This record gives sequence, C-alpha cells and structure tokens, in this order.
Amino acid sequence: MTPIFDLIEPIDWQLYQDLHPKGNWYELLKANAEQPLSEMDMAIVTVLDTPESAFAFRKRLYACKKGSQNYRIKDLGEWPALHRHLLPHLCVELLKNKVIPLVVGAQTTAACAHLAAHFHLKEQISSLLVLPTVENTTGAVHHSSALSWLFEQKFNGLEHLTIMGYKEYASDQPALQRLHKLGFDMLSLGRMRDLRENIEPLIRTAQVTVFELSTIRFSNSAHPDRQSIFGLDAEESVRIAWYAGASAEMQSFGIYGLENPLQPEQAELCSVMLWYFAEGYAHRQTFQKENSLKYYVPIHDFGQETLVFYKLKNAPIWWIELPPTLFNAVKILPCAASDYANALQGEIPERWLRFLQKR
Repeated sequence: MTPIFDLIEPIDWQLYQDLHPKGNWYELLKANAEQPLSEMDMAIVTVLDTPESAFAFRKRLYACKKGSQNYRIKDLGEWPALHRHLLPHLCVELLKNKVIPLVVGAQTTAACAHLAAHFHLKEQISSLLVLPTVENTTGAVHHSSALSWLFEQKFNGLEHLTIMGYKEYASDQPALQRLHKLGFDMLSLGRMRDLRENIEPLIRTAQVTVFELSTIRFSNSAHPDRQSIFGLDAEESVRIAWYAGASAEMQSFGIYGLENPLQPEQAELCSVMLWYFAEGYAHRQTFQKENSLKYYVPIHDFGQETLVFYKLKNAPIWWIELPPTLFNAVKILPCAASDYANALQGEIPERWLRFLQKR
C-alpha cells in the first residue's frame, strides 16, 4: 500500500467482538482486514470526525447479516478530519486498484473531495447527485455541497450529470433552468414518484454517486435540523443504493451529511444502504451484445431509419443505441422498457434526443 493508507485510523476490532453473533458483517469484514487491497472489490472508509460517531456507525454496520457474499469488501477505518484535504488521494489510490470506495461522511464538503478524485483520473465522468434542493451557488466562497463544487468547476470534465430527489418548491429556478439547458437529467422528488422505472437507467448512466442524507425526510432518519417532512423514504433510499451497486458502470458511492453525534436511525439507514449497495454489486451484469436481444424500431427521422434497442436475455435491463457521428463512435445509453414501448407507438425517447444533440 502507498503511504496515504498510513493516515487511516485503524479499527480496534476488540471493541466490537462481543456485540454480534456469527454470520454477520463483523465476521466478514474482520476476516478481510488482513487481505491485500488488490483482492478486494469494495472498501469502506468513514469521515465522521469523532470516535463516538465512528463507533456508533460500525456498531450498526457490523450487525448486518451476510448476504450473497459474491463480493470482497473490507473496512479501512476512519479518515482523520485533520487530513480531509487529502481524501481525494485516498480515493484515487482505491480507484487505481479498481476498488470501489464506499465513503460515509459527516460533512457534505467531503463529497467535493470524493468527486475530485474522479476528475483527477478521467477526462470525462458521469455523476449522480441525490440532493434535497438545487441552490444557486454563484459567487459562493465555500463549497458546501457537491453541486456547488461542480458549479465552481463550470462542469468542466463532466460528461453527464443526473440530479434526483430534490424538492422543486425549495430549489432555485434559475439554477434548475441552467442545468436543464445543459442537457442534464433532472428528476425531482415528485417526478421520481411518477416515473419510478426511469430511476434505474438514470443511475446506470453514472460512474460516481453522491447521496446527501438530508434528501431523506426526517421521520425516516431523525435529522430534523436540516431536513424537511418531505423527501425520500428509507425504502426508496436503499433501492437507489441497490441500483447503484448493480450498475457495472458505478465506480464509487458516498453518503454524506451524517449528524454528530450520530443518531441510531442514521447509523441504521446508512448501514443498510451500504449493505444493499454490496448486494447490488453481487448482481452486476455487464452489457454485451452477445448476451442481449436486439430490437429495431423504424422512425424515418433524425437522419436514420431505425432506433436500436438492446435487452439483456436474462433480465429486464434495457439500452438504446446512439448512432455514430463524425467525431464519436456508437454509444450505448441505458434506458427503460417504457422507452421501447413508446417508440413502438411512434414516440422518440426524450433522453435519446438530448444525448443525440449533445454529440
């Protein structure tokens, strides 16, 4: 391991050995503690700022029962607040080793460091932000969220952005309009409920997920100071985590905005979200044309004669093909089964049009 890993505060496993019976994540993670990082699929790191919060989170996390176990995961420990500015370097090292960072943080500013690691490694990335509101951060001195950091970066290096879970009534309309004009996918809290089947393909478009805990209504996570009575519920949140884990494109996942001191409800919610991410990972299926059924839908417009859809032979997972351009090869874009059904009725998928225009 590189010296950056020496900064992590290691786990004192003795603190937890009497808390849980066998057959749980304590047993799984302790067994993997001495395994080489190169043999892992995922690695958990917390940035919770206090030993008490770190202990409360792990106490609940380790109680989760073992699931599919078709994955290799280890808990690296607590990242010290003193070195928070070096968090991007830790994430970079994990990504270089093809290990998915699973970051749980108290401060939403840590999400900026999380994103910065991906921008350091790739020229173009696609990000998913699950946020309670979309705010106008023009001229902000401090970046309090991942979105404000992206605004400051002027979205350079961002291939695509999906924002979901935000409340329209609490969001800045000029900021929303700007994001719409840039061709990004915007799925408000209300539209998430109306268009549930669109959530999974939107998540499949991203390589990194930042989930702000305040997107969840406080009755589900005991976070009254920063949350509204309106928001995602616990079941919707773990479903997002499962979809993110199941996406073969997803390279990292972070949950931010936990309280200090950490409340038991938040510890349980975040623990279960990580459990579902790992379970989703165990069910990943990579797109391959030979493992998919191919469908053609005639359209006679937009410079081509057909839309090309793909569906996995053994799962209801769909893609649509973006045609090549002078400077771009064919691109496969995740879509919903309803996009194919609507295309058969002569309705061109709106997302396909937006991505086509961006090319």
